[in-house]
Amino acid sequence: MKKILLLIFTLASAAAATAQQELMISQYMFNGLVLNPAYAGSHPYWSASVLHRSQWVNFENAPTTQTFCIDGPLFGKKLGVGLTATNDQLGVTRQQEFALNAAYRLDLSRGYLSAGLRLAGANYSANLTDTLAQGISLAKNVLSQGLALTKFNQFIAYSQTFSSPHD
Repeated sequence: MKKILLLIFTLASAAAATAQQELMISQYMFNGLVLNPAYAGSHPYWSASVLHRSQWVNFENAPTTQTFCIDGPLFGKKLGVGLTATNDQLGVTRQQEFALNAAYRLDLSRGYLSAGLRLAGANYSANLTDTLAQGISLAKNVLSQGLALTKFNQFIAYSQTFSSPHD
């Protein structure tokens, strides 16, 4: 009886569980905007980056990630804006996201505090034709918020992402 109750509990909890696959990126000094919307316009100039990451290169369906970012300051460096586009493939799954980022910069006596928001649309797809009868494709909305406190060459940052549930 205990085994049956444990099985029912396990199946019920798994049915309600949700998870997400985040981008696997490196080179954080070039990916600040991908990680945290508060980095939009954090430099006194406009910046663009294109990055590619491949893992396990000789394996079929190996993870690959591409990012494109552009951001810069507006209105005397008080407002930063940016665009990000990402493509992430892991095995039979793929996630593509396009995002608009905005950040407000508050000058402090020895640095500045940035607060940012990201609004994004994402498409998640899985090619399951080899394992199941059909693949899946889902669209979701994404909202991220972030804070970054910068003092000379030191910083501390926080960001959080909210996604609409998959149907």
